[in-house]
Parts: sequence; C-alpha cells; structure tokens
Amino acid sequence: ALARGQDRESGLKYLEQLAERTPDNVQVQKQLGSVRLTAGDAAGAVEAFERALELDPQRLDVHAELFTARLQQNSPDLALAVAEQVRETFPDKAAGDTLAGIAYMSKREPDKAREAFRSAVAKEPDNPETAGNLVNLLRVDGQVEEAREVLDRVLQAHPGNLPTLLSYADLELGAGQAEKSEDLWQQAIDHNPDEPQPRIDLANYYLSTDRSVEALQVTESALRSHPNSLGLLETVGRARMNTGDRAGGLRALR
Repeated sequence: ALARGQDRESGLKYLEQLAERTPDNVQVQKQLGSVRLTAGDAAGAVEAFERALELDPQRLDVHAELFTARLQQNSPDLALAVAEQVRETFPDKAAGDTLAGIAYMSKREPDKAREAFRSAVAKEPDNPETAGNLVNLLRVDGQVEEAREVLDRVLQAHPGNLPTLLSYADLELGAGQAEKSEDLWQQAIDHNPDEPQPRIDLANYYLSTDRSVEALQVTESALRSHPNSLGLLETVGRARMNTGDRAGGLRALR
C-alpha cells in the first residue's frame, strides 16, 4: 500500500511539472485532474478539469469528470451547472440530461430527475445505461408499464445486453411475473454464457421456490469456469445442502 501511495505521489508530481511546462496541453490537464480526483483532491481536480475545458470545451469526457469532482465535493448545484453546460454544448446527446438527472437525485429531487432521464432516453432510446437510470426510478414509482417499454426498446437494439436483461427480470419478479423473470434470466444466460451473474440470480430464485436441483443444474457447470466466484460458491453450497449433499455443500461454502 505504501508503494502504491508513493507511486501515485510521484506520478502526481510528474504530471504537475508536465502541466507547468505544457500549460496548453488538454490531455495533460485532464490526466492531472483524474489523478488528483483519485487521490481525493477534488478541488485540485476541478482546477485542472476547468483549465482543460478552457482549452477545448468540446471534451465531453472532461465535462463528465468535472461533474464527478463536483459531486465528490458534495456540491450538487455546481454539478448541475456542469450538466447544464453539457446540455448546451451537446444538445443532441443524452449525456447532459443524464448528468442532470444524477445531480437532481443528489439534490433529492426525484421528479426533476425522472424528467431529465426521460429526456435522455428520448434522445438515445437504445442506450442501455441511459435507459437503466430511468428504469430504476420508474421501478421505485411503480410505473411498470413505462419501464417495460423503455427496456423493450433497448433489447430490440441489443438483444443480449446483460444489465438490461437482469434489470428486466428483477422488474418482472417485483411485478409478480415470475415466469417472465425466468425467461429473461434464461435469455441472459443464453446470450452471455460465460457470465455467472444471471445463473446466480436464476439459481437464487429457484432456491427461494424449493427447486434446489434446478439451481444446481444452472450453477454447477459455471463453477468449473469460475471457481472463485463467491456468488456461485454460495449458491452451489446452499443447493447441495438442500439436496442432501452436506459434505459437498460445506466444501463450496468454505
């Protein structure tokens, strides 16, 4: 840990010296801000990011990092100001609306956040991340039909998108549509055979409904590919215990 800290400190010092020698280098200012932000110096990061944007206001990635730094400073109003600048600079992109929604959530204004996320989805309806922000709020509000419509549009463009399929499965389970959830988890497995999470989610559902044999069928093969997955180990262990294989269950749970 000490070595990592020394490496970060020496890297920061190098970037600061480089920034002094090349004050008009946008990338150096951006990297300096990123390192400062990682080191917990949000104020210093803001200074570097703002300098980078003075040099090139079209750098969306720098706007996003400046937004993060403002939130790290616990300054949601200043973060919102960054989002508004992104909206003005990139009016056709969803990024400004997405950042505004996050800022409104930080300000505990969910109604404004919802509208910002809706605006983002209207601009990029097949963007999984943009859709996910809105769906999370719609689920809290119980607006299941609108959430389904948002997720369906994403899956039309990206049929195997894992976060979208998992979010959809959770939505349907919460709405009492367990069979739809099973189908969505299975789709997630079919499209993402090497990802353990959909298998874990489906197996946990099987365990909650006394279907331990099916839980084992879903997870044991994946455990061979992911022997260190805590989620798989726990699920397999519980399923083995439930099916009478106490020794095998204990081995998995160790």
